[in-house]
Amino acid sequence: MLEFFSCKKIYIDFDGVIVDSNKFKELAIRKSIYFINGENKKSDLAIKYFNVNAGIPREKKLSKFFNFEVTDKIMKVYAKKCKESYLNSKPIIGTLEFLEYLNKKYKEIDIYVLSGGEKNEISKFILDHKMNNFFSDILASNKLKSQHLIDTNASNNDYFIGDSKRDLETAINHPLKFIYIKGYNSKLSSPSYNDLGKADFISKDLFGLTKFI
Repeated sequence: MLEFFSCKKIYIDFDGVIVDSNKFKELAIRKSIYFINGENKKSDLAIKYFNVNAGIPREKKLSKFFNFEVTDKIMKVYAKKCKESYLNSKPIIGTLEFLEYLNKKYKEIDIYVLSGGEKNEISKFILDHKMNNFFSDILASNKLKSQHLIDTNASNNDYFIGDSKRDLETAINHPLKFIYIKGYNSKLSSPSYNDLGKADFISKDLFGLTKFI
């Protein structure tokens, strides 16, 4: 069983946890970088770095390889592709049921979206699918996830639910407890087999957690 009675805050990643979008976004950034910068070694290195480091804000990742002008152009193309994808996507099956169950059983717990994505994209998706009442706030790319945890005073009794090795590292370094969602992750950014043992719990999806809380 998961111990939520001493927990005051739960942080939930967006891509790969609330919505099945990792594969699309990996393809979208490839197309966006090639469209602006061409197909070359620099582009390939940037694409690999971008996808392996899921959870870090997109501008921070792109700026390691491109100047401000190129980064801005890539981000605009990528943002358009992401918005189109989210318009045609739905929450992962069981997500709403999990949020309803969690909210009913633990009314005192604050739930946050914690993502490296853009707040406007996430907010629209959350609102479109009537999930906004479940979340205290959407913590997005204006800060690193680690800084959001500090700013919201996350404790070692709180939980971060994520799907990437960066999410796991963020939880360990803060520290707070970590639940790994494996059903919709990316092979490029997922934790190694050895690192999986550092997670406090592993589930295919959010709905799978309801029987353990």
